[in-house]
Amino acid sequence: MRPIETKIANFRFAIWHPLGHISGTMNFCRVLLSGFTVVLLPSGDLEPLMANIEKYRISVFTFSGNQARALATGDWEQRFNLKSLKYIRTGGSNVPENLLLAIKEKFKVPLKQVYGSTEFFQAIRVRHPLDTWQCFRPGNVGVPGPNVELKIANLVTGEAMPALAQGEICLRGPACFTGYLNNEAATRSTIDSDGFYHSGDIGFYNEDHCLFITDRIKELIKYKLYSLIPAEIEDFISRHEAVAAVCIVGVSHSIEGSYIRAYVEVAPGKTLTEQQLIDYVSGN
Repeated sequence: MRPIETKIANFRFAIWHPLGHISGTMNFCRVLLSGFTVVLLPSGDLEPLMANIEKYRISVFTFSGNQARALATGDWEQRFNLKSLKYIRTGGSNVPENLLLAIKEKFKVPLKQVYGSTEFFQAIRVRHPLDTWQCFRPGNVGVPGPNVELKIANLVTGEAMPALAQGEICLRGPACFTGYLNNEAATRSTIDSDGFYHSGDIGFYNEDHCLFITDRIKELIKYKLYSLIPAEIEDFISRHEAVAAVCIVGVSHSIEGSYIRAYVEVAPGKTLTEQQLIDYVSGN
């Protein structure tokens, strides 16, 4: 047990993920083994979640990417007593940097981003967030755990990429699953001949060997010779003060692969024209 955890009295962890989901299974077992209290909730709806944080004086809760904007813009800290919170976690999908920073500022507690998969258990770990309050970097999900090898593979050649170069996140180690039940073809396409598990996620590592998640390979949009990452475009557009939410999709083109289409929700009380948005992105 990490020393920082033993100093926290009456630590209460809220779990709303289904226990059949890897997030529910992993968190439930880990929290119990750490000697903490588990508070099981029927759903991740923010209204009852905040009410239960106040009622049970919950120390930690996890949010997903589709909850991020509501979490960042809602008046939760004014409506509920959330002083029991020690830190907040997020994982499962990419969250724009501006929303992460807004959530961290709103709740005044450390924010921890986590990364993992059902096929490779606890491959990447982050130091306890109370140790890293001053050095939070959006997108940083931590470093490989013990006995875990990390490789960023070139999306075309499969060769290992150096620091700061983006590619597919590949992992190797004893925690990797052995294969998909009765599906050898899927197993071979996921675990290569060198024993590396191909996650299907795009990311990079920095000079400190910290892993950063960018997007999913299946979400890539091919435009001519370029591989465009929707999450990066969504992150940029969402920074506009008049944008409440944005979703980027690819629209097939007979010659040039796909064009990009942005579905944008205008923030309440704001105005935004199509041309204003085109001008905003044209310089980036």
